Amino acid sequence: MAVEKNCISVVEETIKGFGGLDIIISNAVSILIHINHNPNSNNLQGYTRFSTFSDLDAPTADDWQKCYAVNVVAQSILMRTALPTFEANAEGGVFIITSSIAGVIAGGSCMPYSVTKAAQLHLMKCLAATQGPKVRVNAILPGLLLTEWGNKYGEESIKDLEEKAFLKRVVSTPALTPCRTADFRRLE
Repeated sequence: MAVEKNCISVVEETIKGFGGLDIIISNAVSILIHINHNPNSNNLQGYTRFSTFSDLDAPTADDWQKCYAVNVVAQSILMRTALPTFEANAEGGVFIITSSIAGVIAGGSCMPYSVTKAAQLHLMKCLAATQGPKVRVNAILPGLLLTEWGNKYGEESIKDLEEKAFLKRVVSTPALTPCRTADFRRLE
């Protein structure tokens, strides 16, 4: 979703295929991560790559650009493209961004990811302030999901992230602790 024409195309094709558009739930990362399903492989690729958070030499300029393109620029293009349809709808429209808890705490797979998730949240606030009340803009901020990708953090990092979970500091609850995909199946 880091390419403008792809963002425009997904909105336009959806409007054409469904005859309109009421809501966008933007979760671009799922499109960009390609997992090698060899269980013995650590060959995970995506728009963000793991690096030591404190090592300022670890992220490249390309890492910063990819994260910014997906987390900020793509969101604004999706909204810009959907806006005329949202405005034409009697009840407006809804734009929900899948952000990350890494946007409000220093954490995540790498510094570019965390910083651009924070920028994404500010974009959400700006869009909500300028496009509402006709268009409602919001974000969800999940923590780490223990998928094949999430398990690459390793046990020590996962435990550290559990300790940083906001609600855990206030009450004893697993609400923002890492969850496993099997947990979602129980909700069905």
